[in-house]
Amino acid sequence: MTDIKLPEVGENIEAGTIVNVYVNVGDSITKGMDLLELETDKASLPVPSPTDGVIKEILVNTGDEVKIGAVIMRVEAGASAETSEAPKPAPKKAEAKAAEAKPAAKTETKSAPSSAIEHAPAAAIPTKEEAGKDTQLVVIGGGPGGYAAAFLAADLGMDVTIVDLEKNPGGVCLYRGCIPSKALLHAAKVISEAREAEEFGVTFGQPKIDLDKLRGWKNDVVTRLTGGTGQLAKQRKITMIQGRAKFVDSNTLEIEKVGGGKQTLTYVKAILATGSRPIELPFAPKSDRVMDSTSALDIATIPKNLLLIGGGYIGLELGQVYAELGTKVSVVELLPQIMTGSDKDLSNILIKRLKTIMDKIMVSTKVVKMDETKDGIKITFEDKDGKQFSETYDKVLVAIGRRPNSDNIGLENTKISVNDRGFVDVNAQLQTHDPSIYAIGDIVGNPMLAHKASHEGRVAVEHMAGHKVAFEPNAIPAVVFTDPEMAWAGLTETEAKAQGRKHVVAKFPWGASGRAITLDRVDGMTKLIVDPDTERILGVSIVGPNAGEMIAEGVLAIEMGANVTDLKMSIHAHPTLTETMMEAAESFFGQATHIYRPKK
Repeated sequence: MTDIKLPEVGENIEAGTIVNVYVNVGDSITKGMDLLELETDKASLPVPSPTDGVIKEILVNTGDEVKIGAVIMRVEAGASAETSEAPKPAPKKAEAKAAEAKPAAKTETKSAPSSAIEHAPAAAIPTKEEAGKDTQLVVIGGGPGGYAAAFLAADLGMDVTIVDLEKNPGGVCLYRGCIPSKALLHAAKVISEAREAEEFGVTFGQPKIDLDKLRGWKNDVVTRLTGGTGQLAKQRKITMIQGRAKFVDSNTLEIEKVGGGKQTLTYVKAILATGSRPIELPFAPKSDRVMDSTSALDIATIPKNLLLIGGGYIGLELGQVYAELGTKVSVVELLPQIMTGSDKDLSNILIKRLKTIMDKIMVSTKVVKMDETKDGIKITFEDKDGKQFSETYDKVLVAIGRRPNSDNIGLENTKISVNDRGFVDVNAQLQTHDPSIYAIGDIVGNPMLAHKASHEGRVAVEHMAGHKVAFEPNAIPAVVFTDPEMAWAGLTETEAKAQGRKHVVAKFPWGASGRAITLDRVDGMTKLIVDPDTERILGVSIVGPNAGEMIAEGVLAIEMGANVTDLKMSIHAHPTLTETMMEAAESFFGQATHIYRPKK
């Protein structure tokens, strides 16, 4: 039996964190084969096997902190597993050609298949005069999906009405979601950057937080944007009705107006874009101390401590804001990792930084009870072993997901069908089972993202205008605006493994990026998921500052069917973080300039 020890990986590096273990007990290995991935303060890099043999024992797990020289595995040197697969012959020309034509993996959408919803072929929508209706198109909900659809419809010459509770278009995203949260995250990042500037000799005093001014600035951002959408609606001669709509039948709405009174509106076509709302914990007390993602944006106070229930992107973004403002933040997540859905090697980089600004991150732990006391909210937890324990917090932020707003809007008076999770069934053209009504955005299924809703809205309008279209994206980018940011598009490594999809992972650690080093932010990584037969890019994942800006290149590469050579040969400006995309592609061939990782 031979011990494999963690080798020296660089000058002054004494230990590292196991990010991924690539082998299992019983696997045959060859000299130079990657056994695991190690993350250090300087880089993320693979650890190759020093020998041939069969894995008999693995002594480390993902997430372990391991010292250089520690035994990580034991192998039977020179042996080979009976179950190891024989080398596959090279594909025949016909097979290779078929592989080249194989499409990239499509991003899963939760729409019903086209065969489930069938209507007459697309034809131009009749005018309101021809149909004898009050409006040609009514859009119910003025969020990013609704107003994108309404604006395009008006540009195409349609008579359009928007029904929404707000005075101007914007929806949850502009008023109570994407925009105000990013404004606060910017403020949080300024605080963290000022603190970290001490590392290179620039020292600021302790920041003074003027909550009224911070809230005012955040609200000004919202007002500026929603005022702009309102002006754009007026320029397009769109009718805005401020109120709550409910279907009377397939071509009639009853609107309860915000200012009082009711209005009946008939229409030729409707687009349902009512969005979603936060899921509530049924046992949570009704208290100002218990916040959801909407009330948390008000920053009424800076609590001494706060529990964030839910380790998803919404909660982590807001949790980071409060942590930078001075709150002692803890996170509890029911599942084994935060940011479920992302690859673990990416989320581990985020977790490592969050641990420096947050108090606790508890995974595989559930909240079983919440009680309000004179000291705050007493939380009873239960860990994976069934052991219960309690803590008391000044405030609690519940961010466990969102549910579609498909109830109490009169869908039972139409032909629309809704699944058991409350999502409206649609086809690739965003048509519901009711030929007069389309549906888009959060209400039709995951991912619940503003940019997905906007594109769905445009497809719906183009279809009702008589164009031949379908919503069939190969990649819908997801961005988490924490610090560091996380972003991915197309197929993740986790999804590729779950699907049994043949793939190769090409990575570039930001510890080798000149630009990342100048920013003092080497806590990043760029990763490509590649089809080994066609060398086509199936997915891109990035963690690090500005990952959300960088992911657009990955989306374009996937949608255009680019391969790694296309990305490798595209000249990227130096020194930039986007160079890591090019060097990740180069690493696929074992030719990355700034890391030494020969192709096996």
